[in-house]
Amino acid sequence: MDPSETTRQPPRGMPIKTIAITAIVIVAVLAVIWVSRFPPDVYDWRARGSPNLHEPLITVGVFGHIILREGDCMPPTTPAGCRLSFVSRAMHIHQPAHLGDMDPNAPIYLQNETPLVAVGHSGFDGFYEVALPPGMYSVFVEDLGRKYCNSFSGTGLVCPLEVGAGPVRLDLWINHATD
Repeated sequence: MDPSETTRQPPRGMPIKTIAITAIVIVAVLAVIWVSRFPPDVYDWRARGSPNLHEPLITVGVFGHIILREGDCMPPTTPAGCRLSFVSRAMHIHQPAHLGDMDPNAPIYLQNETPLVAVGHSGFDGFYEVALPPGMYSVFVEDLGRKYCNSFSGTGLVCPLEVGAGPVRLDLWINHATD
């Protein structure tokens, strides 16, 4: 045996277990980043064995996604100008609120609160569901530390929601885009 051909010892460093865990974490982070590029309703992480991925678990109440709209959306000047993303936010369900309950200087924010009925939260995928008894409500999303609402009925109600005998789908949009 030639003296220049010595037996090589493996380098000392991180154990294989640490390297494997690090690789798994990196792959998981990359997967979340890749999936987050998709626009709303392309995926839903709530597949719980149901053929309908958007099927709620509640029998009566409200469910849907909270979606943030940002950027230059009308008309878009670049393909990446308008961005839609699911967001994790608190949502507040109140007894019906009217236009007069909104902030006169920023009419998308609630100023005079009606009684609170329920509070819900969306997950990182924007999905939420809240069990409610049948009735009329107003739904607000927490935004910039205030209760946000951007839809109004023809009768003066803000962010109206009518719950009947079954679950009601209501996607809540937060609009930070320039139109």
